[in-house]
Amino acid sequence: MKKIKPSLLRGFDQEYLPQEQLQFNALVDTIRRVFELYGFLPLETPSAERREVLTSKGGVEKEIYALTRLAEADDDEAATKGALRFDLTVPLARYVAMRERELAFPFRRYQIQRVWRGETPQARKGRFREFYQCDIDIIGREKLGTLAEAEIPSVIYSVFKEMQIGDFRIRINNRKVLKGLLQHSGIAEQQAPAVLRILDKAEKEEALNIRAQLEHEGIPAAAARDLFDLISARRDTKETLGVLAK
Repeated sequence: MKKIKPSLLRGFDQEYLPQEQLQFNALVDTIRRVFELYGFLPLETPSAERREVLTSKGGVEKEIYALTRLAEADDDEAATKGALRFDLTVPLARYVAMRERELAFPFRRYQIQRVWRGETPQARKGRFREFYQCDIDIIGREKLGTLAEAEIPSVIYSVFKEMQIGDFRIRINNRKVLKGLLQHSGIAEQQAPAVLRILDKAEKEEALNIRAQLEHEGIPAAAARDLFDLISARRDTKETLGVLAK
C-alpha cells in the first residue's frame, strides 16, 4: 500500500494548534459581541451558491471554485451548477432578494464565515485561498441616511479598540469616489468594473503589473500611470480631500 505524506494544499493551509485556536475564537467572539452591541443581527448563508448568482455581480470566473465530485451523477445539481462563495456580499444580496418580505428594514446584519477565492496565495501578505471574512451591512428599502454610512467606521473603531491592537488607521473606500476618478481619467463606463478590480489589487501586486493590466484593458499608458499613482499614494485625510477637490 502506497504511503501518503501528510500535507496541505497551498493557500488552504491555515490551521492552528489548540492554544492558537482558542486565541482565534476569542477574537471572533469579541467581533461578534461588538457587532451585536451596535444592533447588527447574525446571518449565515450556505458555502455554495448557484454559479450564475456568483458571476452576476462582477465575480471573476477564474477566481471562483466550482463544485464537483470525483464520481458524480448526471443529475447532481450541485456539481453541475454550484460553486463556492468568493465573498459574503453576493450571498447577502441573494438572501435579501429571496426574503425581502420577511425582513425588517433597515436590515442590519453581520456575517462571519469562510470564503474561497482562487488568487495566488501569499502567506506573508496574509493572502490565502480559504479565509474568514467579517462583514456588516445596513440595507434600506430606498435610501439610507449619512448616519448609516458614519456608523460603519464607528463599529470598526470599537472592534479594534476591544482587540487592543495598538494604533491603527481606518481607510474608507467609496466606489462613487472611485468612479468619479475614472470619469476624470476619461475611462468609459463599460470599462469601469474591470478597472476597479485591477485597482483593488494595487497594494497586493507590483506597480508595473497593475499598470500592464490597465493597459491590457485599453487604458493609455500615461492614463494608467497617473491613475495608479493617484490611487496608490498614501496621504492623510486633508491631503486626500485636497487632491479630490482639484
